[in-house]
Amino acid sequence: MGATIKKMSEDIFTAGSGKLCFVGQDCHRIPSILGATYGMQTKRLDLSFNAIRSLDGLERFPYLEELVLDNNFIDDGVVLPYLDTLHTLSLNKNKVSDLGRLLDQIGDRLPNLRYLSLLGNKACPDQLTGVGNERDYRIYRMHVLHRLPHLRFLDSTAVRRSEAREAKKRGALARGGRATSAPPPTCSSSSSSPVMGKGGVTLSTAPPLQHSLPPSPVTTPTHASKEMNGTAATHAHARPHITDSQGVTPPRSPSPRLTRHC
Repeated sequence: MGATIKKMSEDIFTAGSGKLCFVGQDCHRIPSILGATYGMQTKRLDLSFNAIRSLDGLERFPYLEELVLDNNFIDDGVVLPYLDTLHTLSLNKNKVSDLGRLLDQIGDRLPNLRYLSLLGNKACPDQLTGVGNERDYRIYRMHVLHRLPHLRFLDSTAVRRSEAREAKKRGALARGGRATSAPPPTCSSSSSSPVMGKGGVTLSTAPPLQHSLPPSPVTTPTHASKEMNGTAATHAHARPHITDSQGVTPPRSPSPRLTRHC
């Protein structure tokens, strides 16, 4: 490995810009010889298109400003080192799904980060992953910008002032890039579909709560229906008995037919 690095030194490291490019080498971790040889000089480190799962050895780059780890196998188990000079972190197309854990580490260990890109991870609902939709992505941005208010770029888009203000006010309501809402109320017994009344008012058909109110002295509709059968139902709605001045009962018009409205 040492001879290979020495042979490739002119190609992988640019002294003028402090850029170290070690791309497409099928490495599962950062080679220790890179940190030992170029760690103190490197400001920009590109490790894209490898198979990196661990960031052990990154602490050998104390002056690192930009870190590109696109197309690797970084997942939720990654541990970020403390790098107070790092302002750019690109983790596109990795295996990160726990957004909250990653943001916790960034907030604690990368205090000067200004550019973050997570496109292509499960934690980022975007077109590259096919997870979520445009609304989910907006909520994701709001949540990330609320947690990391010093970001100037998120993914491929600059942070607008109006977006930052909205994230400050409402970002706490968004969790993990998904819309959240209160769970629907549950009932102990099964309920049927709602019925629409006059004026579009929804009438609940759920069974009444038991023992929620004291018993009413008024006869319930069920009991009244039993009493209003046959002739009793007719007399219950008939007009009162009226006589004229000579005591003769005038003929009564037929009682209107009763119609029950539900």
